[in-house]
Amino acid sequence: SFAHRDGDMQDWEGLSEEETALRRTVAERRPFRPLYVKIKLTWRCNLRCTVCNVWRQSRENRLTLPVLTALANELADLGTAKVHLSGGEVLLYPDLMEAIPLFAERGMRVNLTTNGTLLTRETAERLVQSGIRNVSISLDGATPAVHDAVRGKGNWKRTVRGVRNLRRAARHAGCKPHIRINTVITRHNYRDIAGLPEIAHQAGADRLTLIPVDDHGGRVRLNKGRIREYNE
Repeated sequence: SFAHRDGDMQDWEGLSEEETALRRTVAERRPFRPLYVKIKLTWRCNLRCTVCNVWRQSRENRLTLPVLTALANELADLGTAKVHLSGGEVLLYPDLMEAIPLFAERGMRVNLTTNGTLLTRETAERLVQSGIRNVSISLDGATPAVHDAVRGKGNWKRTVRGVRNLRRAARHAGCKPHIRINTVITRHNYRDIAGLPEIAHQAGADRLTLIPVDDHGGRVRLNKGRIREYNE
């Protein structure tokens, strides 16, 4: 599946040059060309996070390399600037290292989101060599106890190690892909996030993004009182 734009990948650089065309398409209620596209490569995941429903669904991989090749050609012709690859856990997609160059070699910036637990030294090296530009890694607490309560025992340590492996691989390859920490804010971790910048910096990340939880039932999102405390 794929969709135009996404909340965590909006980047309006360059749109000023196309302001007239964009205004016209909005006024005429026509679609503008897909500047940024998110592609879900797999629904499989190696974790069972309490705030996520993806792992509870059973869907087979359907975007094969021939399909992705055709899609990459089409998006390049349309002038797409950036492609974001996600899952599930994107590192479980068997042809990921072959899929990334399909877009990168056609001039598109390629990003992906991973939980980081599968970023071994070898996988990190292959990922850096594939042409990736940005990697977002999910870390939901500055301490193992908070993160692992959401994502499973031992996964804080695996994720932080994955960030370090990726930064080390990039340094050895002489390139500088951006490494971003994504943190989903819930009532279980909002008091813990003050320590996240230091943890992210020590691991080798250069960006930190706080994301509101997608929780329509209200089980883990912050109520008004917690939001006031969080803001303070």
